[in-house]
Amino acid sequence: MGADFCMAKFPRFNFSDDRKEQFRQALGVMKEDDREYLLDCYYFDDESQDEIVNDMLETIEEASSLCSRETNEWTEYDKDGNDIAFTYTGGMTWGDAPTDAFNVLSKAAQLQSIYDLAMKFSAEDKV
Repeated sequence: MGADFCMAKFPRFNFSDDRKEQFRQALGVMKEDDREYLLDCYYFDDESQDEIVNDMLETIEEASSLCSRETNEWTEYDKDGNDIAFTYTGGMTWGDAPTDAFNVLSKAAQLQSIYDLAMKFSAEDKV
């Protein structure tokens, strides 16, 4: 059994109360498949929707500005040509997370609706 390379990335943006509310709304209307996926990967079956939403909001806030010796920041372009700042982390793994930052960034990036909203906010911050 060999090691695998794992990488995670999430857009960097300024987290505010207004943006937090937009994330809360997006999490409040997540598809049942997305909710089941989060439950399978990160939560227990007896956790309420409110507990999941609040924990995801904390994770998104942390991921939006995470900076440590385990991370690096790069800029990419979105489909409209906007600069998007991303935080990256990764490394070799033997079944565990390659870095502590990996858990935060990968969890925040799990839902497409959340990732797209974070991309939008990152583009707005670069304007």
